[in-house]
Amino acid sequence: MVVEREEVIFFKKTVDYVVGVRFFVGDVDGKALTPSDPYVWVKESDLRDFKRANKRALREGLIIQTKEPVDEGDNPNMLEDETIEEAVKNVFALKKILADVTAEAPVIRLLEEAKLQKRPTKTIQLIEKRLRDFTGEIPEDMEGEV
Repeated sequence: MVVEREEVIFFKKTVDYVVGVRFFVGDVDGKALTPSDPYVWVKESDLRDFKRANKRALREGLIIQTKEPVDEGDNPNMLEDETIEEAVKNVFALKKILADVTAEAPVIRLLEEAKLQKRPTKTIQLIEKRLRDFTGEIPEDMEGEV
């Protein structure tokens, strides 16, 4: 059994605000294109219906046809377990990761791993300092000695 792969066409929003698109005329659900999710794809066989349903957005340039979106690269907050395990052992790697992260969750994971591995107090204090940047304080259940 051979499965044919149908081509898909991508569209993206071009404005800073949320744009709603419909997949066919009368579509009550559609999709909202947001800054965090600016793309929509349509099967080539459904392209005519999509263009008809979004005639105004296409004409005014709110959405445009584009190439397939590429991954924007590595997210500094997406740390693998092995990376965390190694980072708490190497102060230079730890400092780089702490400088790059932009969310609280990976810092908490680093702190938990450092305590689990019984790392030096200075290492734990370094991580706690970065955690305070996000929360203003260390959660009570995470305070204490190693």
